[in-house]
This record gives sequence, C-alpha cells and structure tokens, in this order.
Amino acid sequence: MIQVLTTAGNSVRDDIVSSLIGIISSSAELHAYTAEQFYRIIQNDITQQPLVQVASWTLGEYGDLFIQQQSIHVIEFDFQDNIN
Repeated sequence: MIQVLTTAGNSVRDDIVSSLIGIISSSAELHAYTAEQFYRIIQNDITQQPLVQVASWTLGEYGDLFIQQQSIHVIEFDFQDNIN
C-alpha cells in the first residue's frame, strides 16, 4: 500500500487514504514498520498530499515506537528543506 501511495501520487482518493489508515491501525505488528517506512519516504518528498496525510497520521500515532527501536533523535529541521 505504501508503494501505491508513492506511485499514484496526488491521484489517490480520500477513501483510499481512510482505508489505509484503518488497515495500519488494525495491524499492531506493523505499527513500528510503517512509521519507519513513512519517516524515510517523507524525508525525501512531501509533495504528495495523500502520502503526507497517511504518513503524518502514522507518525503521530506510532512514531514513538519507531524512534524507540532505532534510538534516533528526530527534530523538525530534518524535514525543513522539503517544505519549499
């Protein structure tokens, strides 16, 4: 599903975004994995609104799991270059 979001770009419908969030939330074993994947993807590209929506939700809910597993420190400036 992550590959679909990155490939389809802004063509992804809102109901797909909602469905993907539902799938992620119901799969506890994938929480840390999906947070890590979205973290890595949006470091390079935040121009695709559906991808950013799902990534933001996932990182907001499960980002702490990813950070604890990887022992990394994330700051807002990690993404600042991608805003423009």
